[in-house]
Amino acid sequence: MAALRRPGAALPPTVLLLLALSVSAAAGAAPEQVGRAARAREGAWDPAPPLTALALCPFQVCGDGCCAGAVRNGSAVASVCGARVGAVLRGRCCLERDRDRDQEVVVGLDLGNCSLHQLCSGFPAASAALIIDLTGNPLQSLPEDTFRGFTKLQTLALPRELTCPGGSEGWDDITIDGSSRICQGQRNPCNASAGPGMCWWGGLQVGVGWGREAVPLGS
Repeated sequence: MAALRRPGAALPPTVLLLLALSVSAAAGAAPEQVGRAARAREGAWDPAPPLTALALCPFQVCGDGCCAGAVRNGSAVASVCGARVGAVLRGRCCLERDRDRDQEVVVGLDLGNCSLHQLCSGFPAASAALIIDLTGNPLQSLPEDTFRGFTKLQTLALPRELTCPGGSEGWDDITIDGSSRICQGQRNPCNASAGPGMCWWGGLQVGVGWGREAVPLGS
């Protein structure tokens, strides 16, 4: 068992690397691409705008409306962003262009150590995120529908006091690291994605609550 760390302390480098590898693999990137993707970016992409240029970020959740500052150096979100060609850090987010919709989307969100008692109203803008870090915040609970529609989320880092949305049945792996709870590998409770509603899973009728869109009854 890992030794307990003081609340708000950064995750160990080995844990950050594992999280980055996990998210990159889930998004289709081979492990050997981690660390190499940033170099491949040279000469092919424009450099990221300054981290202080929060006004350039189109999402409230990336800036002062949620938590001032930038993605923390050495964080899992920073590692994932550095491993994805074309991704840029802006404010508290890692942004990437969605070619299908021809617009930027949030693929990583670092709200760690932001003294948040509740999530900001702009949080749903991060629904395309692969990784979200909420550690080091005095969050007591989250509404049931907080992660509804977050269908791509593969790594969720929470304060230890909170449970992974959907419980142990909703994730491939749940680990405790000091004051943090790490939820990895979001599962699809209904093995489909036909829109909101209810479905049967494990002999129980369940609703869309922690990410994946469920299959309406009768479909």
